[in-house]
Amino acid sequence: MKKILLLTFMLASMSSLWAAGFKTLNVDLRDGSSVAITLADDLAISFDTENMVAESAASGKVEISRNDIVGMSHGSDAAIGSVDADSPEIEQQGRKIVVRGVADGTEVSIYRLDGRLAAADEVVDGRVEICLDCFVPGVYVVKINDMSFKVAVK
Repeated sequence: MKKILLLTFMLASMSSLWAAGFKTLNVDLRDGSSVAITLADDLAISFDTENMVAESAASGKVEISRNDIVGMSHGSDAAIGSVDADSPEIEQQGRKIVVRGVADGTEVSIYRLDGRLAAADEVVDGRVEICLDCFVPGVYVVKINDMSFKVAVK
């Protein structure tokens, strides 16, 4: 019962990953292998007494023994989301994120994947630097006006 609750909690905490641009739910198995399940609108995940069952048009039906599951993570094909010609320039320089190409006075916010604000600062002289010393490694969302970008902090 504890394992079902833990797996359910892990999956619930990953529900926003698809919206954040992640492509897969990776289920790590006891033998060291991993099963990638494509995140999609129609993805249904359920548990019976022995298996986790994931089913969608993109992935088909995948059954994994609950006893074989040792962890879950997410997968993406990019550290930074899609960028077009009018997008601001965002880069990680050592232990800081530097944003350029944004009007002075614009607020740049960085959010954790659980939606909590991690840091915010205002653009001055066409740039802003946000220190990452208090950040744990992971994926964050940089929000500038109505644009959002994924950034992997190592």
